[in-house]
Amino acid sequence: MHCLDTPTFQLKSISLSCCGDGGSFPHSLNHQHDLEHVDLSNINFKGYQFPNWLLENNKKLKELHLANSSLSRHFQLPPTSHRGLLYLDVSNNSLDGNIPNEIGAKLPSLKLLNMSIKFFGSGIPISIGGMIFL
Repeated sequence: MHCLDTPTFQLKSISLSCCGDGGSFPHSLNHQHDLEHVDLSNINFKGYQFPNWLLENNKKLKELHLANSSLSRHFQLPPTSHRGLLYLDVSNNSLDGNIPNEIGAKLPSLKLLNMSIKFFGSGIPISIGGMIFL
C-alpha cells in the first residue's frame, strides 16, 4: 500500500452523494474511525455488498445513507451491536437473502430504517419489534 493511501486525518462526516459512477468504496474510508455521518447514496457501487465494515470501524456512526447505490448480495450486520446508529437507509438496492433475524439486537437504537424498493425476499424479523425508537 502506498503511504498516500492512508489518510493522516479523521473525518466526522462525509457526503459523496451523486458523485459519479462509483466503482468501489473509497479505500481511505477503511482508515476512518470517527465518522458520525456517511452519505454514499446515488453512487453506482454495482456488485458490492453492504459495507458492514463502516459500522465496525466507526462506533460513533449515527447516520448511514446508502440509498440507490446499486448494492447487491447479502445484507450483513457487524458481529457486535452498534447502539449509536440512528438512521440507516439502504433503500432502492438489490440486496438479497433475508433481513438478518438479529437486526433488532445489533441495531437497537434505530429511529429510521429504510429498506424499501427491491429489497429482500423474506418477511420482517421478530427482533424489529424490540426496536423501540422506530
